Amino acid sequence: MSQTADHSLIEVGSVVQIRSGGPVMTVIAIEPPAIAVCKWYDMIWNTERFPVAALRAVPEPAQATRPGLSSVR
Repeated sequence: MSQTADHSLIEVGSVVQIRSGGPVMTVIAIEPPAIAVCKWYDMIWNTERFPVAALRAVPEPAQATRPGLSSVR
């Protein structure tokens, strides 16, 4: 695994997690120089700031599909 990461993938609205683990969070703001303001729910709403370098983007799950249904366009 590379020690450098592409932090440009983390932006407002990104779903992230601290690299060492923890809850899945949503980035609600980016502050200079590279601080992500994150919000998550764990029995109460939490908001905290983390260095972008400490976060990793969490892949979004694929859209759930049900057999026999097609997407409406």
